[in-house]
Amino acid sequence: NGTKLPLSVQPDLMYAFTEVDNTGNDAENVELEFNHTCSKLSIQLSVNDPDMTMGVQQITVYGLLSAIPTPLEFTRTTTSGKSTETSNFSAMLEAAAESPKEYRSILDDPFAVFVRPEGEGEEAAKWDVKGSGPDEPVAVRLVEDLIVFPEKLSASNQLKIKIDYKSGDDLLTAYVKVSQGEWLPGQSYVYSFEADYASDDR
Repeated sequence: NGTKLPLSVQPDLMYAFTEVDNTGNDAENVELEFNHTCSKLSIQLSVNDPDMTMGVQQITVYGLLSAIPTPLEFTRTTTSGKSTETSNFSAMLEAAAESPKEYRSILDDPFAVFVRPEGEGEEAAKWDVKGSGPDEPVAVRLVEDLIVFPEKLSASNQLKIKIDYKSGDDLLTAYVKVSQGEWLPGQSYVYSFEADYASDDR
């Protein structure tokens, strides 16, 4: 429930290398600078009609890589004072992207599901996205800091989003697909979508 998954279900893979001369057996704390291997994704929504409110009930995120091949290897080789870092991480991502049925999430087995909290509290009320003017949309962030694998989106490799919402008493569903963009390790990305209530198909 809510806009953010608990840390317990969001593994965040990081790695670090360091070298310390401990020939005198007097080294103290070892400082590590960690590198993120994954990206972060956030999704926000606005409504372009000031007279309308979109009562979002659930957001389902799918189409993304949910796993990649292993083993992963992160290596640093130091020779004559020069260090070279290598990894097969990119190759594993590419291998997963080429085998979508094995590694990619689908609607029936989605990457993540965000559900409107029960009750009438502040967290639940946030999911009632009030309309604003089309020239100055007021977006509400309903998915926050979702940890995802780095990916290069394309027509065959899409971020897919299913939005279940209420418009008045009607329970409706909207589907969104994103097929452009690249997510890099350690970077955060925010996608903002606008519900067009001026359109016949909404």
